Amino acid sequence: KNGYQTEDYFFLLFYVPKEVNETGEVLFDTSLVKMEVDVDMAEKTWKKALDVLNGSCPKDSCEWCGGR
Repeated sequence: KNGYQTEDYFFLLFYVPKEVNETGEVLFDTSLVKMEVDVDMAEKTWKKALDVLNGSCPKDSCEWCGGR
């Protein structure tokens, strides 16, 4: 937010490989999609992600890595 008003939508830009030319250059088609978002839920998810990134890993109780 940083003092700015937020919107209830965001944009996703998809790049889909279209062809590879003779020089090896890959050409892409693009598609811009507008998506609605629950701003409060997005902020909660962002904060949880920061907690994970700033936390110690792995934790002894981690179900995915078994505390390795």
